[in-house]
Amino acid sequence: MRKIVALAAMLLSSVVMADDRLSITDLRVVNVDGNSTVQGYARNETDASFGTTTIVFKVYDGAGNMVGNAVASGVGLGPGESWKFSAVSGQDFKTAKVTSVQIF
Repeated sequence: MRKIVALAAMLLSSVVMADDRLSITDLRVVNVDGNSTVQGYARNETDASFGTTTIVFKVYDGAGNMVGNAVASGVGLGPGESWKFSAVSGQDFKTAKVTSVQIF
């Protein structure tokens, strides 16, 4: 249980903006069924719907080495809607950083 709480506390973030169209909040790394997972919320800050939204993360081990990537992808995020996303990597990681956001 302590490991899950420690992982959750490793990555706390304020708001990340992507082209002023998408805000990303409450980023955290948690352990879900033995897999390191990035979780958070993305909010459509526009008056238009998004077809597909993809958020890419670099993931890092406890020593700060990049060990891979994690990707969250969602479809149909409406104006003003929030999306609770999860992004899993095949690697164990302790922290993550948003590296790109694609909105179509």
